[in-house]
Amino acid sequence: MKIISTADAPIPAGHYSQGIEGLVFVSGMLPTLKAAGGESYAFDHQVRSALRHCERVLVAAGWECAGAAPWLSTAKP
Repeated sequence: MKIISTADAPIPAGHYSQGIEGLVFVSGMLPTLKAAGGESYAFDHQVRSALRHCERVLVAAGWECAGAAPWLSTAKP
């Protein structure tokens, strides 16, 4: 069993890992909740942020995600 890890997604808390090789299970991905100034991001930004973190773990595991969710790359941050 190989653990998948990328610096492009948040480090998981506790005993979790970002992903496991083989069948890649991606869970517990949290969004970036606060901007540099400390204000909270809107809900839609948090959803996109969490999905981007999932995508980054899948890419680190060797999956090709291009075109899977085109709105991620065109959405405003």
